[in-house]
Amino acid sequence: MLKWVGKVFKYKEWSDWDRNLSSFGYLSQLFSKFFRIDNFRKSKARDFEVLVKRYKLDNEQLNKNAKALLMLSYFCLVLAFLMITYAIYHFIIENLLPAVIAFSISLLMFTLAFRYHFYYTLIKYQRLNCNIKDWFILNFKKE
Repeated sequence: MLKWVGKVFKYKEWSDWDRNLSSFGYLSQLFSKFFRIDNFRKSKARDFEVLVKRYKLDNEQLNKNAKALLMLSYFCLVLAFLMITYAIYHFIIENLLPAVIAFSISLLMFTLAFRYHFYYTLIKYQRLNCNIKDWFILNFKKE
């Protein structure tokens, strides 16, 4: 009975089974390529002084860049808080779309503030290959 149903209703041909199977295989391969951690190559540990010599920087330039990064971080932080208050204002008067947009912009500004402060920390403590845990310990651990 099932053979007869399979001959009459050729579902594999009607649904283009082979093409769907190959496109599913391609998507699964793409998904595994993007979301597997072991594909990332670990970068070589470099010394900070080697890179300073390579890019011909001196302490004055490093201090100037560190100060600029810190000021930029504070500026982004202030803008983020302003955007949060603007989002709260629109949420209170029930304008949801501007509130969501302002909130997303404030998240972007917080992200930029963190990035610039992370770069500032790398220059200040002259470290490379620093992760978020190291950044947190360097900035907030009381000794």
